Amino acid sequence: MRGDVDVVIHDIEENPKKATLTNALYIPSYPQDIFSVQAATEKGASIIFQSDHAEIKYKDGTEFSIEKDGRLYYLKTYDNMESDSVNYTRDIKEWHEILGHCNYEDIIKLEDVVDGMKVTGKDSVKPGNCDTCILGKLNDNRNRQPDKRAKAPLELVHTDLSGPTEPTSCDGFKYSIAFTDDFSGAVAVYFLKSKSDTVRATEKFLADVAPYGTVKCMRSDGGGEFISKEFEFLLTKNGIRHEKSCPNSPHQNGTAERHWRTLFEMGRCLLTQGNVSKEFWPYAVIAAAHIRNRCYNKRLKKTPYQAMTGRKPNLSNMRTFGSECFAYKQKRSKLDDRCTKGIFLGYDKSSPSYLVFIPETNKVMKYRVVKFPTKRMTEQQTQTEDVFSDFEEAIFCQHQAIKDPNPSTARATNVDEFQGVVNPETERATNEIRT
Repeated sequence: MRGDVDVVIHDIEENPKKATLTNALYIPSYPQDIFSVQAATEKGASIIFQSDHAEIKYKDGTEFSIEKDGRLYYLKTYDNMESDSVNYTRDIKEWHEILGHCNYEDIIKLEDVVDGMKVTGKDSVKPGNCDTCILGKLNDNRNRQPDKRAKAPLELVHTDLSGPTEPTSCDGFKYSIAFTDDFSGAVAVYFLKSKSDTVRATEKFLADVAPYGTVKCMRSDGGGEFISKEFEFLLTKNGIRHEKSCPNSPHQNGTAERHWRTLFEMGRCLLTQGNVSKEFWPYAVIAAAHIRNRCYNKRLKKTPYQAMTGRKPNLSNMRTFGSECFAYKQKRSKLDDRCTKGIFLGYDKSSPSYLVFIPETNKVMKYRVVKFPTKRMTEQQTQTEDVFSDFEEAIFCQHQAIKDPNPSTARATNVDEFQGVVNPETERATNEIRT
């Protein structure tokens, strides 16, 4: 092993002088240190050997005495071994490998705080040119700079598919697809029985938002449902540019991903609050979408509903999800009760009606006049007004009973009276647009 050695030698006046022996060969097993006269003369030193004395004279004038013992000559050095040190000299690339591929800046700084280390070629190698470091340390870097927001509704729409969701809903739905407007933050949710229904749901979304403008660009991940020929043809036919995120890069479609978290968090809260069976998760997600579109948006300083439609939402008819209510009967005999007790499940977006589950019939029905009991055991009668827009349309089918001691035996059937309900055999993609 070769390197530079710092030693302390007595000069001719017995003063200790620190000297550096460059390119010295270090052999731990050799019992004696040997000084090369030729190497010293090559460095500019002159050496004098006479019968009565010998000395080394360095080029700066410093003189070192050489002692003679028998037929050998010795330089007089300090016996304290701690005063001597060996500098292992290597270029920065080799030190980089010796130190386990430590970064170059720390290697250069390390030279000043340790002994026995000398670094050469500090400017010859640029950091980042080590193949081993690239193979062993490459990170999944992410761009933290947010994209510029759209300047108008439907200029950019984010979409993402969620599922399969367990348990399967009472209507047989396993998947959900959401469309989020980048400008307003308004979201539309549709439910699917299989991923192949994605194209059908997208067609329904484009028709629902047509009164408010034309979609210019749609951003999705690279899932198979979004790169199919049918989906690409649909977007091309409607003049929509398709942006796709890179594989395994969900953050590039972060707006849609984050909106799913918001919807399902609120949906879980609604199910828990109303003590509703998990099989009715589509109702909770629909209600969450309806609510989120009417919540304050700090960026816009208004609601997503108003940013999309241009009108302020009316919240006077909103009620607590899962609460008990009394729905007015339109068809009854003279002696029948004038209303029936049910459970509030949300809002019908195709008409100004409430969705109420009736335990007696195991059906979800639409009602215009509904009474909601208050905590003081008084009743408040509510009549829905025509405050809904075409943008908010929901399609449901085959609802199952909730809050039933034996839900497996309480199944609701499709009924003509429930206007807006579409048979799943004829309409597989159900939806709700949350503005």
